[in-house]
Amino acid sequence: MPDRFTLGEFQALMKHWDQVEWQVIEERLSGNFSRPQLEQFCEDEAATLGAVLQRLIPQEEGVDLVGFLDWATGKPLGRGDRQPGMPDEPELFRLGLQGINETSLARFRSHFRELPGTQQDEVLQAIQEGQGEGEIWKRIPSKYFFIRFYGKALMGYFAHPKAWMRIGFPGPSYPEGYLWVNIGQVRQRHRRQPGWDSF
Repeated sequence: MPDRFTLGEFQALMKHWDQVEWQVIEERLSGNFSRPQLEQFCEDEAATLGAVLQRLIPQEEGVDLVGFLDWATGKPLGRGDRQPGMPDEPELFRLGLQGINETSLARFRSHFRELPGTQQDEVLQAIQEGQGEGEIWKRIPSKYFFIRFYGKALMGYFAHPKAWMRIGFPGPSYPEGYLWVNIGQVRQRHRRQPGWDSF
């Protein structure tokens, strides 16, 4: 298992950030991207979305990626291009969730969220490779949906400080910049131990 930051270590790093940055991180830590009510996805779509995200981005941190995607879908984050003839992002994601269930029903006669993990993985792999069954995939290429959807979900996960702690990422580069190369050197630099300024 790779080394990671504890919450205490990460909060100590935060002391050197400006107030605006600190507030954003605190908000993400306390809220985990949760939303009181979803705006983009209905209850059924959200259930499928949650099941898909559990397979694509397994995590212990409790980051609410359904909440993040509900907030982020349709917002200009990441890629701004769109393949000619393809729907906008909110419709693309809703159609893609329908397509995931169509492929699940065609292969296993059950909705995606009702399948065991190995079958869910088979469905997602087929969609990623452009081999998913269903009428939706005649309208939109499943590979196109998968790339757009997975990219947006990863964007949310790696925007959360709990994911940063998990991978040993020390947060924003300022004020000192990314001069270290591993977590041990980050700790040494933070504690101002001998040699910290030579990295």
